[in-house]
Amino acid sequence: MRRQKIVLMLLLIFLSALTIPLTAHATLFDGKDLRICYLYPDVSTEYARPKDVVVGPGIEADYGYFGHNTPRIDVSDTSILFNFYVGGAAASFNGFQFTDYTNTIDAFSSVLIADTNLAFDASRIRFDENNIWVNFQGLGSNSMGFVSLSVNAVPEPATVLLLGSGLLGLIGLKRKMKK
Repeated sequence: MRRQKIVLMLLLIFLSALTIPLTAHATLFDGKDLRICYLYPDVSTEYARPKDVVVGPGIEADYGYFGHNTPRIDVSDTSILFNFYVGGAAASFNGFQFTDYTNTIDAFSSVLIADTNLAFDASRIRFDENNIWVNFQGLGSNSMGFVSLSVNAVPEPATVLLLGSGLLGLIGLKRKMKK
């Protein structure tokens, strides 16, 4: 009987550990409000009126009315994809700001480059808990480009609680087995 309890407890701990990645990022962007703002020639100047979108299937923002410079932005649950024509005049900033303006998205903990066909590196990305800035200035000219970013959030409190209770269970099990 004792052995069955131990096996059952280990099974419960294992199953709860499997749910940690699912709860931490169950819905980062999907169904959430996001403000997308095109900034140029610096980070404080709006080149186009901000677009407030609800993230879902399809393209969230299309700035195609700027002639050749046609950024299209598709936000999925944990990623942001840019497709655009590379070019533009010299400036300190030519890019986008993404803002959680309703405070419904978990705090951003990392923004990483998933894929690109440009000389785009991490120095072009800045973020805080509610904003992401992406700068495309100086990437070259006269070519089509894409950049895909992977966005992660700080795990929600319930996930941390679940992990902590699992660890406490393991400590209790170890103590019980020593006796």
